[in-house]
Amino acid sequence: MIQLNFLPDIKKEVVRAQRMRTKVTLASVGVSLLAIGILVLSVMWVYVGQPIRIKLAQDDIKKNTQALKQHKDTRKYLTIQNQLGSLPALHDEKSKSSRLLSFLPALNPNEPHKVKLTSVGLSLEESSLTLSGRATSFEALNVFTDTLKLANLSYVDFDDLQKTITEPMFTSVSLQNSGLMRETSQQIVTFTLNAQYSENAFSNKVSNVSLSVPLIENTKSVDQATMNLFEEATD
Repeated sequence: MIQLNFLPDIKKEVVRAQRMRTKVTLASVGVSLLAIGILVLSVMWVYVGQPIRIKLAQDDIKKNTQALKQHKDTRKYLTIQNQLGSLPALHDEKSKSSRLLSFLPALNPNEPHKVKLTSVGLSLEESSLTLSGRATSFEALNVFTDTLKLANLSYVDFDDLQKTITEPMFTSVSLQNSGLMRETSQQIVTFTLNAQYSENAFSNKVSNVSLSVPLIENTKSVDQATMNLFEEATD
């Protein structure tokens, strides 16, 4: 069978363009409907889905809270957990008073100015040290007092482990009382000293703590504090 197409070429182009326009229109409508559907789902999730999810989570929290309250020892366990969490901070704040055992021998001058301590009081709250004891003479007492005034504390701070810091061990040293007494056939000088020490002396936040004191031969050696003769005590 023979078919003849009597449509002119321009008419063919018009028909082809109309078909293309129809396809583009349908595609655009489809994309628009898809976008509208996604928007509607998003709005439903924000205003419907999320509130429902939050409500379910709150209900679970209330339910579990009520279940925990039914246990008798829950509050005790929670209290212990809170206390365990605070242990690191408490460890940093506590004082290392055991260093005093190594400080006292280093602070005591050599013979003949060595003193005998009869009472040692350490106040961590006031950062003070009270020393009571006996000396063979007032000169020995003066040497002991000067030793405390010139003692230096060295330590390494945990914030900078590469740096060693040196500072006076005591910020002030005062003689509260002194007296002369006779014991058997020998005269003895009794005394009580109060010294305000550096807060780093017994701090748990520093390490490699050492104490250096000048070797004082007599009371005039206060002016010779630059002598490089030291004894050291380390914790």
